[in-house]
Amino acid sequence: MRPPLTLKAKALQLLATRDHSRAEMERKLAQWLQQQARQAQERAAARGHFQTDSRPAERDLDDSPLPQELPCVESGDADAKAGSHAEIARVLDDMTARGYLSEERAAQSLVHRRAGRMGDARLAQELRQRGLDATVIDATLAGLRAADDEPARAWAVWQRKFGTLPSSPQERARQTRFLASRGFRHDTIRKVLSGSLENPDGDGNTLCCPEDGP
Repeated sequence: MRPPLTLKAKALQLLATRDHSRAEMERKLAQWLQQQARQAQERAAARGHFQTDSRPAERDLDDSPLPQELPCVESGDADAKAGSHAEIARVLDDMTARGYLSEERAAQSLVHRRAGRMGDARLAQELRQRGLDATVIDATLAGLRAADDEPARAWAVWQRKFGTLPSSPQERARQTRFLASRGFRHDTIRKVLSGSLENPDGDGNTLCCPEDGP
């Protein structure tokens, strides 16, 4: 049987999949520690039941069977939680010092993966959801704003989803809602749906990665 993962090994395993923010790592490692604790309790309870069941029962014949309850360990114990948070903090401090954990890199990685499908507003929302600092978010999105490529990105998303300009107010509203839900600015959406951004890259190719659903 393989030895159980240490907290540091689990942190490295998570970072090997993609860059994470510190807040993401704290949440995932806390959940992992809770899961490990539950599994340890279940194994201990199973061993206890096995030992109990292996001894002959002694009771009166007319006794009705009573349900047996597993021993309960309070998962919200304050001391245990404080210890877990401190342990997680030490591991993440070490990961940061070694350069394995970087808020800036996590933000840039997300933007690189998602910019082809989303507008600047939606990207900012997702960066906030990952617990990134406003300063990091602003610095990361500054490059996109400087490039001013949101219209081209919006056109590419629209082209893959619709490809035909709306022919009725209802269809225009539907396409507008879709692009707005992706976080594109209203002025960008107007340009796309007016047809003024047709083939903005000039070579007949879209600029972004393949669509992965609405």
